[in-house]
Amino acid sequence: MNVTGAEGYYNATLDYGDGCTTVTDGKGIHRYYYDPDGNILREAAPDGSTTMYEWDEFHHLLARHSPAGRVEKFEYNAAHGQLSRYTAADGAEWQYRYDERGLLSNITDPAGQTWTQQCDERGLPVSLVSPQGEETRLAYTAQGLLSGIFRQDERRLGIEYDHHNRPETLTDVMGREHHTEYSGHDLPVKMRGPGGQSVRLQWQQHHKLSGH
Repeated sequence: MNVTGAEGYYNATLDYGDGCTTVTDGKGIHRYYYDPDGNILREAAPDGSTTMYEWDEFHHLLARHSPAGRVEKFEYNAAHGQLSRYTAADGAEWQYRYDERGLLSNITDPAGQTWTQQCDERGLPVSLVSPQGEETRLAYTAQGLLSGIFRQDERRLGIEYDHHNRPETLTDVMGREHHTEYSGHDLPVKMRGPGGQSVRLQWQQHHKLSGH
């Protein structure tokens, strides 16, 4: 099977065997070996180096062994099967906690600092608190689109959308408005700053920016 990326920038040949997929591209031959459940067990690079993977019965990645022998480890909670601890190859640990709905509630970094998060009834994060106690609040539209970012009760960013739910007006912390107009293909074609200055954007086929 031959695969060609966008604009022909990447070309590869894929060969599917029993428990092994071979990918041949400009860098050489890559081989990926799988267990009967489809989990990747081993990745062989063109230079001969090998990366190994370990999985549990629920298809959760438990460990990744780099070609240099360094190991990353992953642990999961029993309630929802979500990542609860990540141990980097250097031993640094990140811990993750969740609320009763299974939504992320806090993250503790290797230095013991904790970030907390609260979500609304839709599961959208509405409060983020740093280890220093600084809170950032988030507001949303009825459609669940981000409409405002607040810190210390001051709006830092406001976002208004058009009837196609595209960001139309951005209001910065100084109250200045930035406007964007779109084409029928949802591509931005005109951007107007708070001082009235504007920039027009032109697009080629495949949505490539051609100029302004």
